[in-house]
Formats: sequence, structure tokens, C-alpha cells
Amino acid sequence: MNEKDKDGIDAQVYDGEPDTAVAAAVASGQQALQIKTQYHTAVSVVKPRQLTKVRQQVFAEAELAGPAFYYHWQAQDRKNNRSVTVEGATVHLLDAIARYFGNLAVDIDERIEGSFWVFKVTVVDLETGYNSTRTYRQKIPSKSQAGKYDYDRYYVMEYQKAQSKARRNAMAGVVPKDIIDKAIVVAKDAVIRGITAGGIAVAREKVLNFFLPYGINKARIEAVVGPMDGLGATEIAELRNYAQQIKDGEVSADKIFPPIETEEEKPDPPPKGKTEKKKDAETPKPAVLDLETDLGIDPDLPVNEQLLIVANMLLEVSESRCRGLLDVWKFDSIKEMVEKLKDKDAVKALRQFAKAIIEWRQQEKNGDIPK
Repeated sequence: MNEKDKDGIDAQVYDGEPDTAVAAAVASGQQALQIKTQYHTAVSVVKPRQLTKVRQQVFAEAELAGPAFYYHWQAQDRKNNRSVTVEGATVHLLDAIARYFGNLAVDIDERIEGSFWVFKVTVVDLETGYNSTRTYRQKIPSKSQAGKYDYDRYYVMEYQKAQSKARRNAMAGVVPKDIIDKAIVVAKDAVIRGITAGGIAVAREKVLNFFLPYGINKARIEAVVGPMDGLGATEIAELRNYAQQIKDGEVSADKIFPPIETEEEKPDPPPKGKTEKKKDAETPKPAVLDLETDLGIDPDLPVNEQLLIVANMLLEVSESRCRGLLDVWKFDSIKEMVEKLKDKDAVKALRQFAKAIIEWRQQEKNGDIPK
């Protein structure tokens, strides 16, 4: 309906029930103009923000959030043949800033254009009337990219990640950059202080234990960051951030810590003067030595039956590690995993669960029983 605001200007009052922050603004006494997906305030807000207080609140939360507020990893600059640091604010940090900043409306228009998702995100500062629109495009993943995951589930995971990136980028263009930058510094410093207070040796062990359920062993970590014994608080903080990004699904464990081909895994070279013939494809068998000797598993059982036994063995000794490996494979239960994993994936999962049990037993033998 058309009304006169306090300055005598005609204003279109949005009196519906929109599922956006505009609803709260209207309910608090504001009048808002709606122009397509952008909103402009017609009158002053009821509760203006105080930037000093916003900074205090954001930095206080950064102390607690730590690695959840920033991402940090090394990427290869192929053009210049060098390694570069990729670092920035996560969507969790931008959401926190927006929450304390207040009086913001975020509107997302989503569509598919060919083989791309397109997210058009508009962020409006209801207090000043400033509008910022960002468009983010991401290629829709193919079924071959899903790998070990169910494609429908993988599709949803990638879609949600793309939407989060679109929101993060749009909000970063509205809130003060100095708050974002300082919050990252505060979060980093908090992580390093926590590591120092708890002891470097303990922190190293915790980091190693976190990566084990994702199939990342000490050798793969050291191939990227160097010997663990030489890592200080800053380097361990970086590893914790890697762990947070893997946990949040922002990056894969294999991307940060590429698999290493050990001497045992390398195939024997073909005899001189002869070419190696391709063998008929067959399902690889798990290593007999570890399973039969160390775990007492009958190697003649079908791979999936072996996986069921070994997974339940791990569940008995360390529920957290079992749960961690199930999360890595994106399954809710051992039964679901055993039913759906086939051939090479089943063998790979079997080896990971068996390795986790052996490592747990070794820690128990050394008196360092994991929680």
C-alpha cells in the first residue's frame, strides 16, 4: 500500500511475509522500498549499529572459533612454477560479522545456465541503503567426479559449498574489510596460544590422530610440511586449519596431502627387452599379512565380509575413529558402507579400517591410549 513517510515522501511499504531479513526490519517499525530483489530503507533503523561494539563482539568470537574462521593452504602457481599461499575468511566468519553488524538483508537468486550453477547474491545494508550484488558461477560436477560418493549426495554437497562461497563473497563486499582481516589474525593467534599452552608434543600427536581417519598418515603429512619433530606452534596451527577445511568439506585431504607411492606399492619393472602385458582386470585383494596375522581375518572371505568384521573391530576399540572413517566415506553406518562399497573402494576402506586398528593398538601398547 502507498503511504507518506515522516518526510512526506511516498513509500511502498512491504507488508507481506517475506522470508528475509526485511521482514524483521519492517516488523521493527521500518518502511522499506522493494525494487526487484533490492531493498532500500525509507526511514532510520530502530537500532543503529555501533562499529566499536561490533568489532569487540566479532573478535571475541574469533578467539573461540579459531580455525573455523579462516582457510589457509598452499597451491601451485603453474604459470610461474611456484607455491603460493591461499588464505581468506570462511563463510562462518562472514556470517558472524553479519550477525553482529546487523540490519543486513541477503537475497539469493539461483539458476542453472548450461552446465553451470549461477548464484546472484544481493546484500543490502538497511541502515545506509547501500547495495552490493555479486554473481558466482561454478561448473556442475559430472558423475565421474563423484568418485566413491553417491552422485546425488555429491551433487548436493558441491551445491551447498558453491552457495556458501557465493554468500561469503557477497557479504565480504559490504562489511568493513578491516574487521575481516583483524578477525583472521585474532583467530590465528588464539590457535597458536592454545597450542603453546598445551605443549607442542601433545599438539603434534593430536594433529596426527585427527588425520588418521581420513587415510592421511605421518609420511604424507611430512612430505608437505617437513619432519613433525621440527614443527613449531605456527606450523601446527596451519595443520589444524587444514584439518578444519577438510572437516568442513572445503578441500579434499588428497589435495592437501597427495598420496605417496611407497616402495612396497611400486610394481616390479618388466624384464629387459620385454614389454609388460596388460592383465585382465580383476578385483585387487587386500594384503594378507596385516589382516590374517595381525587381525586374525580369514583372507578367503569376500572383501565386504572382511570389511564388516574389521569395521566392527574398530568400533569396539575406538568409536570416534570408526565414526571418523565413516564420515570420510560419507556413510551413516557400517551396514550402509558394507552394502554400497564395491571392488576397489571396498578394498581401500578395508585397508584404512585395518590400519586404524593396528595404529590404535600400537598407541595402546605405548601407553598413549587415544580418546
